[in-house]
Amino acid sequence: MKNNLHAREFINSFISKERKGRYLALLDSKMGERSLASRLAHLDTFEDAFIQSLPKGDPTVQIDFIYSFIKNIYNKEICYIISEDRTISGKEIPVKGSVEMISGKGFGSILSFIPGKLAYYEGESPGSSILFYKH
Repeated sequence: MKNNLHAREFINSFISKERKGRYLALLDSKMGERSLASRLAHLDTFEDAFIQSLPKGDPTVQIDFIYSFIKNIYNKEICYIISEDRTISGKEIPVKGSVEMISGKGFGSILSFIPGKLAYYEGESPGSSILFYKH
């Protein structure tokens, strides 16, 4: 993977202190970002202080909220994706449609908008969607 700045800053900002070293070691391993991506389905060791509450219920309402939140902070049209899905991982993709691309697909993914500041995570199981913002 060509751009582990996004992965490194995600780990440094949003992963709990207890697990940060482990995930940074994975990132620095021979497989690099691929090692991290392979563990995204069940990632659950986050710094709660930076988690933004999402509205409950209808996925469309959640997606609209996420895009609205992102738009208020981030005015560019691309984001970086880290994913278990190798066909999309390690690429810059359009912000528009990015959440739908990973939502409910059953694999773990991170959309990184501003490295270490603004990201969206979706795990394998329903309800594992998390929006992160560190201001």
